Amino acid sequence: MLILSTLNLVLNGVDIMNTETEMLSLVAGLAKAKSEQNIAEALKVYHPDAVMVAPGLGGQAKGHSEIDQQLKVFFRLLPDYRVELGAHAFKGEIMLATGKVIASLNVLEKDGPSIVVPAFFEFHFSEQKISREVFHLDAGILSRKSGVKIEEIFKAMALYTRELDTASALTLGA
Repeated sequence: MLILSTLNLVLNGVDIMNTETEMLSLVAGLAKAKSEQNIAEALKVYHPDAVMVAPGLGGQAKGHSEIDQQLKVFFRLLPDYRVELGAHAFKGEIMLATGKVIASLNVLEKDGPSIVVPAFFEFHFSEQKISREVFHLDAGILSRKSGVKIEEIFKAMALYTRELDTASALTLGA
């Protein structure tokens, strides 16, 4: 009977709730893809209308195109970025997780030392995809641990964003 009810929900186009195992698998896949800086693989786990927010770094992107651009800037800033997930908890279609980021800063083409920074993640799910990610990485801690002024981090991000925008415009023939 349960199989028939599930099949009926699928056939009627109703979104079936993600299980905790499915949500954890999606997040682990995203962490792996990001640690490998594989944007194409990362985009596969995001819903097409997903929102990615990084309050500590001032970033917000909606949809695959903007997320692609934001990840390109992020990986240029943190070229050897790796993430390790720690504890996690679920509430309905939301998963919260702690973890740490291991990376070195590339600020204005100068590589810094590898550092470890705590991170907190909030994931929302829809249609077996990640529909929202809020990535809490404290730029102040990143600054202190790397020895790079916080202003330099934001200047580098702005420069990398402008360069990416310019390269995109040239590719499009603008």
